[in-house]
Amino acid sequence: MKRSDDRILVTHVGSIPRPAALRDLLVRQDAGETVDAGEFERQAETAVRHVVERQLAAGVDVGNDGEQPRAGFSTYVARRMRGFGGESRRPLARDLIEHPDFAEMLAFRRRSAARIANAPQAVAEIEYADLGEATREMASSLIRTLFHILLETKFPGSRCDHLRPRRAFFLTATRA
Repeated sequence: MKRSDDRILVTHVGSIPRPAALRDLLVRQDAGETVDAGEFERQAETAVRHVVERQLAAGVDVGNDGEQPRAGFSTYVARRMRGFGGESRRPLARDLIEHPDFAEMLAFRRRSAARIANAPQAVAEIEYADLGEATREMASSLIRTLFHILLETKFPGSRCDHLRPRRAFFLTATRA
């Protein structure tokens, strides 16, 4: 685990805005459409590389992929787990009630976005159904991209193509 006795380490959580092409693929995928897997991986890899490089340039100590390959935390779990269905019906946030003009503007901006307020709700016991997507994500070039950016940053000019992606990811995570 990375730690410091001299300063507070910088990190972040949550989504970082995605490029339009990737956002379109994610919205279509979230709506149940089939998207081209190769194009999706290319777009996601490019987006992950960009956000990781930006985090490194900004001095973020503990970075992440910015949720680039996922529509959002509250929706993608329903593809990996059983027990979700329908749509949640959350009450409107107080600021949206008190400022209907803001609510209208936000609704307009989100008209072609992935689901946020109407994410799937828990309707039964939650259990993992299919770890295939998570396994593919871990073995994908996204992890190699993250690993190589970290490697290039810490050890310019070095290469580590012989490591398996999953092993490389965990080696990097444990050495951070």
